[in-house]
Amino acid sequence: MQMHEFTDVVRHYATFTGRARRRTFWMFILTGILLAAGLALIDEALGLRVSTRPDGDGLLVSLLTLALLLPTIAVTVRRLHDTGRSGSNLWLLLIPLFGWLTLLAWLSEDGQPRTNQWGADPMSATGRVPTPAQND
Repeated sequence: MQMHEFTDVVRHYATFTGRARRRTFWMFILTGILLAAGLALIDEALGLRVSTRPDGDGLLVSLLTLALLLPTIAVTVRRLHDTGRSGSNLWLLLIPLFGWLTLLAWLSEDGQPRTNQWGADPMSATGRVPTPAQND
């Protein structure tokens, strides 16, 4: 796993403009999940429970969640921009099942291969080879 994908998102902590590649988005999410799992083990070993519930998060996981909340929202908005959609579509999360599945599908799509209203194609600098249909 390449850690720079995660650190790039954290470095742009609250940047809601521009676009984010699919790989950047999913590597950030995966790294966040792995960090949370590791911190959950440490929380469990040290007995650092925030709540009295047995399934409650530990202190370290809670701090990580709080620290990554804004960058997660920001990279999700930038990912939506890459697919040609407005970041306001994030409100779909409030619709149970349908909203989550719709966003999951959109976040999994290829980004638009050309510049759109939110900026240049983030893949253009990394060597995306255009197909003949994209050369128009």
